[in-house]
Amino acid sequence: MKEIVILSTIGSEILPLLLPKLLEHGVKADFLLLDGIITEKHKQIVLDRTKGFFEWPDFFSIEKYNLPAYLVKNHNGEQCLDMLKKLQPDFIINAGTPRILKALFLSLAGRGVLNCHPGLLPKYRGCTCPEWSIYNDDEVGATCHFMTEGIDAGPIVYSEAMPIKKGENYEQVRAKMIYHMVETLAKGARLVADSEISARNLPPQTGDSYFKVIDEISLVEVKEKLAQN
Repeated sequence: MKEIVILSTIGSEILPLLLPKLLEHGVKADFLLLDGIITEKHKQIVLDRTKGFFEWPDFFSIEKYNLPAYLVKNHNGEQCLDMLKKLQPDFIINAGTPRILKALFLSLAGRGVLNCHPGLLPKYRGCTCPEWSIYNDDEVGATCHFMTEGIDAGPIVYSEAMPIKKGENYEQVRAKMIYHMVETLAKGARLVADSEISARNLPPQTGDSYFKVIDEISLVEVKEKLAQN
């Protein structure tokens, strides 16, 4: 039996949106491994970026999916690693782990660990990629990829641009990106579930671009560009 395991955090904004989207695309997860509780810092960053355009979902709405859930101390810890060795998952979906996953963890999924990045890889690795994309007059989008020890550097499974409509402001774009990432991740999971692709048989990414957190002056320019759109 090929198991699909999801990693997440209690209170995550991603998981309650992802579970119905996975089912919509015909992907049913088998187990959920939760590590800790979402931090107030993370939540505040998301809410500040999306002011008034994103309503934090009820995390415990996930109960209706009857997904076996296990709380572990650390996704990289022995308890979690032992559980994965027993489960032998076909692949793992990252829906908001608070950890930088170590090589040993990544090796325990048969075909790899799927992640979604808010940027079109390989060009837009790193931080605040939607902002840098707008700043550079490039397409905004998200990429589903297999995770490696490198940041946003694993083999690409699926990517999709996110159209920005006339009149949308920065907060709207950032709110849309949350849903766009969930959609992109679900589509990537469907592709993996329907095929034999894995982290080992997809080509590696090329290039070494990496963006740091956008500075305030550049962010003002991003907002001005959206206002002129």
